[in-house]
Amino acid sequence: RSRAKASIVGRRRSSSQSLSRYCFRHFLYQLYLYQDLDEVERARLHQVTGEALETLAEEHSGEPTIAQASPVYLAWHFEQAGMKEKAIAYLRRAGERSYLLAANDEAISHYDRALELLNGMPESNEQIRQELLILISLTAALNAARGYAEPELPRLFARAGDLAAKSAEADLVSQTLFLRGSYHCARAEYQEMLETGAQLIELFLDEPIPWISDIANFLLGVGRLNMGELVLAGEHFGKIKTGDDSDQLNYSQSLSGRFRLVYPVFLAWVYWLLGYPNKALWLSRRLLTRVRESGNLNIIAFTLGLSTCLIHAFRREFEELQENAQELMVLSTEKKFTLYQAWGKVFLGWAQVEHGEVEAGLDNLRQGLAEYQATGHKMCLSLFSVMLAEAYGESGQAEKGLAEIERALAFIEETGERFAEAEALRVKGELLSQRYQEMVEDGEIGETDLRVEECFRRAIKVACQQGAKSWQLRAVISLARLLQQQSREAEAIGLLEDITAWFTDGWDTPDLQEAQALLDALRR
Repeated sequence: RSRAKASIVGRRRSSSQSLSRYCFRHFLYQLYLYQDLDEVERARLHQVTGEALETLAEEHSGEPTIAQASPVYLAWHFEQAGMKEKAIAYLRRAGERSYLLAANDEAISHYDRALELLNGMPESNEQIRQELLILISLTAALNAARGYAEPELPRLFARAGDLAAKSAEADLVSQTLFLRGSYHCARAEYQEMLETGAQLIELFLDEPIPWISDIANFLLGVGRLNMGELVLAGEHFGKIKTGDDSDQLNYSQSLSGRFRLVYPVFLAWVYWLLGYPNKALWLSRRLLTRVRESGNLNIIAFTLGLSTCLIHAFRREFEELQENAQELMVLSTEKKFTLYQAWGKVFLGWAQVEHGEVEAGLDNLRQGLAEYQATGHKMCLSLFSVMLAEAYGESGQAEKGLAEIERALAFIEETGERFAEAEALRVKGELLSQRYQEMVEDGEIGETDLRVEECFRRAIKVACQQGAKSWQLRAVISLARLLQQQSREAEAIGLLEDITAWFTDGWDTPDLQEAQALLDALRR
């Protein structure tokens, strides 16, 4: 050992300890010394090293010590020392840190190793508790990195469900059910999502726990929203006491903390669909500011996609949409967020088409939609298909647009995802009208305007049933233009006056400006 060369490269004092850093002149010297130790001595030195690093972390909590910067080092030392409980705790901490930094593959490896160590321990209440905590974090990292097409997820959810049945901790049971509900949501299995939300409420009827009631109403609200039951969705969101009106949002990496952050995403949808476009935009902007402050890149990407980009898409603000979609794609490409990158391509493509970059936009839309489906996600698929169909119409490809609309309508019937049904019917009418005009110009006999008018009136009826005033406005504009062509101006004026009189905000949006311009033209 004395022949192994090492030199002191730094020395400092920490309370009662004199701390030195040694650097071996060659790795083989270090390896020789390490292998020369017997098993007991080696384990003891790992334990001493780990405990020393823990002490450093406590004494220098405000400094980036080794212990704080790399909990995986401590996990390794305690694992080599045979102290599995401490190793697992530090692996969890390492996973949480990696997830926060959007290093999701690294986080997955830490959680997987923690599970391996747990599997070698006898089952106990604490072992069940630790495994559930790891599974909750692991599924979040897997979803962020690979989407819900990840084949390991169903097994992990089943395992978490089995463990939750053995646990008496309401917190862990509810988090497990929340994850299952989120999985059903992503897969567009809305009835199962509603059942999971109802199960959460029933489990704690005798002893209500506020935050558990909140996540139950969140699941029920998002489920009702996607099914087009907007009033019921609003009622469930209204019961949430930890929503956007609170200044005490928790930005921790806990499941409840993430829930508090993403809740306003879907509330903004409800505002826009119900006919309050300015309120939706205000909430979306406020949410993005708060999420940026959290520093959680996963949640920032989620919010950019399903809140910021989607609200700008709803409001037809294509410059802002393109800017935010590009930011989402840069972040998602850098951090390998496959799902969010697909969202970015869809939104960017639609903005490009509206700006006249038709071919590039269509390419991004088609590619983004294919990549989105490859992740295993289905939520919003009806809306994305409507976007692609409308883009085909913009490029003069009405037949392709109609084929895409039929796929969207079939998906709506299959899954019950009806929040964009009215828009799908409206776009179908526009595409039928476009095809009819093309056939007339080519000297062919085409459909009459009756099919087109039927689509617009069905769109208005569905929007009225759902209370979706924004979709209703858009459908009324389409129908009014058709009536104008048929010299039925009085009927068109009546429809436009009724719908525009309802709105109290959003007069700076393209939809309401278009409605007012058409109404003025008809009156003249």
